[in-house]
Amino acid sequence: MDFKLEISRTNIANSYYDVDLFPQQKLEYDLDFYDSLEIDKVKLPFYTKLRIPLTANNKSSNIFDFEPTTSTAADFPKDDFYFKISVFGTSTTEIGGILNVVSFEYNSAQSYIEVELKDYLSKYLAEVNGLKLGTLYGDTTAYYRNRHTFADFLNTTANSGEAGTIGQNPDYTRPISFPYVDFCNDVDGKFGYAARQFLEYGPGLKRTGIMPVFSVPRFLEYIGEYLDSTAFPVRVDSKLFALGQYAANPAFPDFQAEKLHMIVPSQLLAKQDVNRRSFTVRQSPAWAGTNKNLESCTNLDNTIKEIHTHWWGAMETAGNYGTDGEGNPLYALQEWGADKRMGFYPYDFINGLDEDGIRGFFCPKVSFNASLSLSATSPVTINGLEYEIPVIQEDKMIESILFQDADSDMSWTVNIGIYEDGTMVKKIPLQDVSGNDIVLNISNITNALEGYSNKNDISVSNIGDFDYFKCGDPLSNQIPTLLGPNVPFFDRLTFEPLTAYFPSDIEMAVNGGSQYSINYFLEPLDGSLKISYVDSYNKLTSPIVYYQGANIAVDVFEVYDIKKAITRIGSPDGSGDYALLNVKFQSNADTFIYKTDDEFSIEDSVNQTSPLTVSEILPAVLKRFDCGLFYEFDNGFNVLRVDPLSVVRTGNQNINSLVDDLKSVKITNGGDKVKTLEVNNKDYNLYFDDLNNDDITIGSTIQELNSEGIVELKIDLKSSIYYRSVCGEESPSYDDTTNYDAFSQRELGFTENIFTQNKDVGLRFAYLDKPLYKTNMLVPYATLKGFYQDSDMKTESQIIFSNDSLPLSTNISGQHIFNGRLFHYNTAGWNLMFEDEGATTDSYDEIFADSEKILQSENPRIEFDMVVPTSNLASLDFFLQTLSATRFTPNGILVKSASGEVYDDYAYITIEGILQ
Repeated sequence: MDFKLEISRTNIANSYYDVDLFPQQKLEYDLDFYDSLEIDKVKLPFYTKLRIPLTANNKSSNIFDFEPTTSTAADFPKDDFYFKISVFGTSTTEIGGILNVVSFEYNSAQSYIEVELKDYLSKYLAEVNGLKLGTLYGDTTAYYRNRHTFADFLNTTANSGEAGTIGQNPDYTRPISFPYVDFCNDVDGKFGYAARQFLEYGPGLKRTGIMPVFSVPRFLEYIGEYLDSTAFPVRVDSKLFALGQYAANPAFPDFQAEKLHMIVPSQLLAKQDVNRRSFTVRQSPAWAGTNKNLESCTNLDNTIKEIHTHWWGAMETAGNYGTDGEGNPLYALQEWGADKRMGFYPYDFINGLDEDGIRGFFCPKVSFNASLSLSATSPVTINGLEYEIPVIQEDKMIESILFQDADSDMSWTVNIGIYEDGTMVKKIPLQDVSGNDIVLNISNITNALEGYSNKNDISVSNIGDFDYFKCGDPLSNQIPTLLGPNVPFFDRLTFEPLTAYFPSDIEMAVNGGSQYSINYFLEPLDGSLKISYVDSYNKLTSPIVYYQGANIAVDVFEVYDIKKAITRIGSPDGSGDYALLNVKFQSNADTFIYKTDDEFSIEDSVNQTSPLTVSEILPAVLKRFDCGLFYEFDNGFNVLRVDPLSVVRTGNQNINSLVDDLKSVKITNGGDKVKTLEVNNKDYNLYFDDLNNDDITIGSTIQELNSEGIVELKIDLKSSIYYRSVCGEESPSYDDTTNYDAFSQRELGFTENIFTQNKDVGLRFAYLDKPLYKTNMLVPYATLKGFYQDSDMKTESQIIFSNDSLPLSTNISGQHIFNGRLFHYNTAGWNLMFEDEGATTDSYDEIFADSEKILQSENPRIEFDMVVPTSNLASLDFFLQTLSATRFTPNGILVKSASGEVYDDYAYITIEGILQ
């Protein structure tokens, strides 16, 4: 045959170059509208392969720009090329599409390049592959990529905001809307209407009630606008979704496509550089970084110890330092939470036992991802760093740490600990100027001094002023024990001044409602210490009954022998450089909306929080509505047609004169008769997905098509519907730590069902209807037991919710009219369920019941040969008609596939079709 192949990289004028062909080159034409075996797949209709000669021209820079014997692997042509095939006959027919190189075969008798030719649908899909959902909208419309304040958001859509108007339909031309989404069964369960919405709920950036929904028609339209370019104008047409040339003539008026929306997991986020969330936690003069409980008199092997001690309590200490003039805790509200500040020593014998190692905390009211830094400018120079070891092993009271002895060679790292809810979650080594972890050794020690525990003062008048007690004594192990009255001891090491850098890359997730504390500590790394200690005691009875050391022993101890150690950068009176290590937590990423002047970008928010891309959502839309993708060309536009095949088909064509009389016609059974068709919504494991607990996802259906059939067809959709709510399971009962005696259920944010994380909502479809109510906008606050000294509070801190406006917070408050409500049906009665209360709905009857993918298994098939004028190959129109061949069948023929060779004015095609 006589034809010409040209390719271009850009599709602009004068950019096409002729490709060399073999003599008598054949052109195969292949068309297939759907997969016979996997009926839930979306298929590209036109596809064929071609082998062309490996000539100098075809290897040149104008064509494929690849010489297989010299080019690198990185140069292999992986681009999409535009192609035009001009078929010369009585007239010239042009077929266009996308060409991709499959392979080069050479060093053979006939070297060639294999290419595949596809229609332009492959270009569309390639260009949106991996495209982020937010980018689809931000690339097209400035409103979605620009920043706005939340005060603007609260305006009505008519006034450039996102709020609705009670009793009025939303503006259905908006690509994105912000309706009321029920995450915790408030509408159907607790209140019966949209009474409240949480702007942030629970710990972490997991749950917010501000979530966008996306118009399905506008989503498809925006794909067209994203693909559109001067060189390749694109438009999306759909009769089902009332787009393009079918906007005024939809396939099913009751479908009300303009109201159809998608719920896609996503969140609205505040930009982190405005109203940056931050707080500071304060260090103290001393912390116990290694602190085993040494209050017991019994060893692990059940033998009796020499002494026991309550010095520095029974656990590592951390906190948020500060007290009033009388040493009592301080409580204060801060911009982003609440402070409890305390003294650093964990044991108050006079006023009652207080062995809590957490000495204060900051409770943030919001969650955010934070960068951690020193509140002082790094680096800092630390003077007065000290390390006190009062006891070695379990019960050996130290007299002296012999650091100058040759047997002492221990080393330490210098660390800051970050605690969340009483547990260390980060240990941060301080670093030197080169970025290496600081390691102190014996050479950095300047002296050994007397520590702060009572080992030599018998003159104190209160039992609480003694720190060590003898074990095994008949008087309940409470006899004070000393080295001896006025006996000097040296259990506190002092270090030379230290310049320290805080690492620049430390970050962590801050959870609203948690309690954050800090400490610093020297941690033994390696080596030994030579130590003198008391190994026996004598009992004395004057001036009081007490024990004193009788014999001093000396030994070398290892890192693991240190059970209790106190690190100091200050004195008990509160002086010292410890505040240089205060830690600042500051947001470094976008977070939830809280203030009216918070700024947001819809594009950025969706891109950061939606796990689904455009190329994942588009197939889900197609499958749910049994749509195919079809390429058309109309008046200068490349048209992406999105519709069910049954809707796309139009017109009739008599082909009696085109049927090949010399070939046989074959009519066959369509296959085994279909007994049932099952269409299943996706179960995202939410409360209403399987409300009846019968393993049938809400809105799914199983329909018997033929009682005598044997085949069971099954279509599992990658999406579901919005039914009542996207809440989780029923909320668990509240335990004894719940502050239900101190606050109301509404303040505590009690919900009948678990508030679903936004990421777990799933891809769902719903109709958007008018708003009817104002909704209370609830933001979290942190409150502390110490604010009220409230005995009814079971915990030290609590997150409560309110829509009150507080001057310190300048928070969002009051009520808001969300821009619509979501339903699985529309006002014309179209139901997105496939089955409701035992009866099929329009979604099944009008779409899936007429699907050719189903008919092809139920109706007889026909196969025959015919000639098709080459001019009819330029588009799919000819094959989308109902063909009539009364010479051999009275039935109409729906073309499923067509394949054959093209010869000048005609293509000799084998047709496979379905008899109506």
